[in-house]
Amino acid sequence: MLAGFVEGYVVLEKLNGSSFQMHIAALILGALFGTMGLIFLSIGLLGEMLTLKDHDSNYGIKSKNGFEL
Repeated sequence: MLAGFVEGYVVLEKLNGSSFQMHIAALILGALFGTMGLIFLSIGLLGEMLTLKDHDSNYGIKSKNGFEL
């Protein structure tokens, strides 16, 4: 979301007649924020998939010792 604001700012400045060379740092920062957002989203989705996979597993130690609910 932050990447969209940064990139939007650069596009608006370009439409107002400014050159991209003046805002290259903002372009790089926007691309970095977008990439980080995708990475965090994918890691979060992988974490959710892993926790759902292990949620229904049968614990052998609990059933051997009589602690199964």
